[in-house]
Amino acid sequence: MKRTWVIALIVTLVTVTLIVPRNVRFLKRPSTLSRCPEGAIATSDSTKKIRASKIIVEPWEGRHNVYGVFVLPAGYEAKYFFAVNVDESDSYCGTITTIDEPAYGISIKPGERIAIGYLRTRTALWLLTKGKQDELTQPNNWLLGTKKQR
Repeated sequence: MKRTWVIALIVTLVTVTLIVPRNVRFLKRPSTLSRCPEGAIATSDSTKKIRASKIIVEPWEGRHNVYGVFVLPAGYEAKYFFAVNVDESDSYCGTITTIDEPAYGISIKPGERIAIGYLRTRTALWLLTKGKQDELTQPNNWLLGTKKQR
């Protein structure tokens, strides 16, 4: 029984390798949608960058289980993107959702808000297969650009 299962697994892997085109295979380099647009986290006099307060990396739990939690200072709002820097030259972006109440075990002061930055699951899995788990779980590598509220 065990031998049959192993043979079936090998046949499946060989079939996928031979039939599925290389550009469609699993765990390929993330598309340009994960790359950061120019100026995504750039700063100016009315902006500043903040680092993640908490990071969750559990892509095996399904979609939306790789995220960073940021505390927005009073008077600032989040830009649309945040960045995860895994190397000096590689940054990957995700989108931001904000909430006005404490969450994820993080308390906030009056006027502060919580921003949750979601990294695409396929991007996180690709980074994990490349041995970037330490970089992915470091709060200093997660940056959110903010701007003053109007």
